Order: sequence, then structure tokens, then C-alpha cells
Amino acid sequence: MRPYLRTALAAALLVGRTIAQDQAPLAGPEVQPGETRSLVNESMTAGFVRLENRPEIAVIELLDLDEQAAGRARRLAEDRTVRLTTLLVDEIDTLRRITDHTTAGDSTAAHNEMLELWDALDPSRSLTPLL
Repeated sequence: MRPYLRTALAAALLVGRTIAQDQAPLAGPEVQPGETRSLVNESMTAGFVRLENRPEIAVIELLDLDEQAAGRARRLAEDRTVRLTTLLVDEIDTLRRITDHTTAGDSTAAHNEMLELWDALDPSRSLTPLL
């Protein structure tokens, strides 16, 4: 038997044995409990644990950001919260109209009013305002 043929046959046997031993070759690595990070946590009674902060602030705490980046992200989230709160206070009559439209079953009018509020808060309608 030629040397390269013997080497190829040995490699094929080795690869075949390795694949056969691995029951789920596409399963990916095992993640040990406690190594995952999530905003969603369960209590000992199988209920969900409420976040102590706004979700956008809580996620900043979970990310591995340096202190400068985390500070910038916190400031952006806090600034957006202040802008949103101010807008809702200033537009209380719009909120009442939205409630009236919803109660009357006019979801299109309610939706249009909400879009106007969104435009007032963020004209670009960004779904990722922290990026």
C-alpha cells in the first residue's frame, strides 16, 4: 500500500470515529448554569423578578462596558427618559384623545396620534435610540 494512501485511510478512520462519538456535531458548546446573563430572572416561586431599573439601564449593567462607555450609555438613557416624561406631561391632551379613540374603537386614529407623539420625541423613529 502506498504511504499517502495509508495516511489518507488512517485520517478517514480517525475523522469517522470522532464524528461517530459526537452525538450532536452542530449543537455548539455547552453553557454552564450561571454563565448566562439575562434581564429575565425567575424567583424561587417560579415567578419573574421585577427589574429595579428601567430595562435600558439594567442592560447597561449587564454588559461588559468600560466605565466611560457605561456612563455615556446611562446618560443617553436618562436623557431620553426625561425627554419622554416631559413630552407626555406636555401632551396630556393628546394622551386623552388616544384613550378616547381607543375606547371608541378607532384604532387608526389612536395609532396616528401615537405616531405624532413618537415624531415629537424622535423624528427619525429610531428603534435603537441608544445606538
